[in-house]
Amino acid sequence: MVLCAFAMHGRVRPDFATAPVEYLRDGPPPAHAPARTAPPPAPAEEPGGRLWQGPMPEGHRGTAERTLLAGWLADVPDLAALQDRLDAGGREAVRALRGDFTIAHLSPDGGTLRLYRGVTSMIPLFWRADDDGLRWATDPLRLLDGPPTLADLELDLLPMIVAEHGFPHDRSWFRGMRRLPAGTCLTLRSGGRPTLEPFDALTPVPDPPRGVREAARGLRERLGRACDRMLPDRDPVMLMLSGGMDSGAAAVELGRASADPTGFHFTMDFPGFEDDRKAAELVAAATGLDFLPYDMAAHVLEGGDYIEAPAGGALPQTHTPLRSMAAAGREAHARGVRFVVSGLAADQILAADVHRSLFELAGWSALNPLAVGEPISQLLRRAATGSLWASAPLGWRDYPRYLRALLRRDPTVALPDRDSIVHPIGLTDEAAAQVTRALRQAAAQAARQLAAAPSVSSVFELNGFLDSPNLQAAALNDLLPNGCLPATPYFDRDVVEYAVALPTGVRAGFGYGTAVDKLALRVAYAGAG
Repeated sequence: MVLCAFAMHGRVRPDFATAPVEYLRDGPPPAHAPARTAPPPAPAEEPGGRLWQGPMPEGHRGTAERTLLAGWLADVPDLAALQDRLDAGGREAVRALRGDFTIAHLSPDGGTLRLYRGVTSMIPLFWRADDDGLRWATDPLRLLDGPPTLADLELDLLPMIVAEHGFPHDRSWFRGMRRLPAGTCLTLRSGGRPTLEPFDALTPVPDPPRGVREAARGLRERLGRACDRMLPDRDPVMLMLSGGMDSGAAAVELGRASADPTGFHFTMDFPGFEDDRKAAELVAAATGLDFLPYDMAAHVLEGGDYIEAPAGGALPQTHTPLRSMAAAGREAHARGVRFVVSGLAADQILAADVHRSLFELAGWSALNPLAVGEPISQLLRRAATGSLWASAPLGWRDYPRYLRALLRRDPTVALPDRDSIVHPIGLTDEAAAQVTRALRQAAAQAARQLAAAPSVSSVFELNGFLDSPNLQAAALNDLLPNGCLPATPYFDRDVVEYAVALPTGVRAGFGYGTAVDKLALRVAYAGAG
C-alpha cells in the first residue's frame, strides 16, 4: 500500500516542549491547481506551534499527531504507522523507507523535532530559523511574510541559477531561507538552535555484476520493483513518453505494473518532432500504453523559442517547454492519476565518468589511434583541457600531472570543464569563479559519498539534479496542487545503488573511436519492443 501526501508545513516556538503543538489537517486535494499566492503569516499567539498536514488521497485513513509527510512511501499504511516506526527506530527507520519523501517528526516527549529529506527525494523542504522559532514548508511561499518581492531574493545566487549547476544544495532562492539537502536531517531541541547533519548516503551494492548481461538483468529487475512500489494496486499511471530509450524502458515496466497506463507525448510542428511521435506511438503500442498526444504549438513563441514566463508560478523555471508539466498535471488529475512518471535521471545514474572512463575502457588501446579515433597526444590534450581539473591553460609539464590525477582518481578529472556543465551566458569573472568552486566542492562531496565506487559522475549529477530549480518548480507549481506526484523509477534507491556500482564497461561500450552510453540499459530492454 502506498501512503502519500501533497504538502506540509509547520512552526514551533523556541521552547516548544513547554506548550502543546497543535496538529491541523486539511481537506481532500483541490479539484484543480489553484493560483499560488503567499498565505498570510502564522498567528503570533501560537503558544507551542502548529503542524499542518496537506491533502491526502481520497479514502485515506489514519493520522498522527506528531508526524507530517510530503511525498509517498511504499509498505506504510498510514501516518500513525509511520510515526510508530520513527518513534522506535529514528534515523535507521527513515533509512529503511522506500519512496520519495520529506518528513517532520516530533519526539514522544515533545522536546525534539527532526526534519528528514530522503536521499533520492525530488520533493524539496525549505526552512528558516530566528528568535521566534523554526518554520518549515514544502512550499517556500509559506515562509514569506507576504507576496514575494525583489528584496526577498538571494541576488548573489542569481548567476548560479542562470548557470543551472553549482547551486549550493542548502541554499534557496529567498534570503534567510534554506533548503534541506537530500539525505540530511535537521534536529531542533526545545530551547536550542537547529543543527544539520547527513543521516543517509547512497551505498553501492557490495557485489556488482561481472558482465553486461548480468548487469542488464539486475537493472531490469530493480526498475520493475520500483514501478511495483508505486503501483501496488495496479493504479492508473501517466508516463511522459518521449519515444527515447529511458522513457521506453519505463513504459515496459509501467505497462506491466498498471491496469490503466497512459503515454503522454508532446508534439510540435518542428523538424524531428514527427519522428519522435512515431517512436513514442510504437513504444506505447508495444507496451500496452494508451497513447495521448498533446500539441504544444500554442505555447511556442514566434521564432521557435519556448522561453516564456510561467503564469502564476513564483519559482524560477529555466528549461523548456515551460507548459509541459502544467499540462501533465491537469491531465493526470482529470484521469485520477497519482503518479506522473518520466524517464528522468537515467542519464545521471548511468553516467560514465567523462575522460577518466575513456582511459579505463580503452586501457593500453588508448595508444592505438585506430581504437580511440585519434593520436594519443591529441586525445590527452583534449581530455585534460576539457576537464574540470584544468582551471587554466595547460603547459607541457601539466600533462604528467593530469595522468597522475587520473591514477589517483581525482573526482574533478571525471567531470567536464565548467563551460560544458553550465551555460555561462552573462556570468562575470567573479560569478564564474563562484560556480567553479561550487562544482569542485560538489565533485569532492560525491567522491566522499561513493568512496572508491566506479562513477563519481553519477552521484555528482544526481545531487545536482535533485535540487534543480526546474524540477522543484514543476512539482510545486503544477503537480502537487493537482494531487499528483512527480516520479521516475530511476530515482528508486535500490536502482540508484545498483547503478552507481556498475563498472565502466557496462555503462558505456567503446571501440574504434565510438562510445555507446547506458549499455546495460540498452541490453536490458533490447527485446522489449
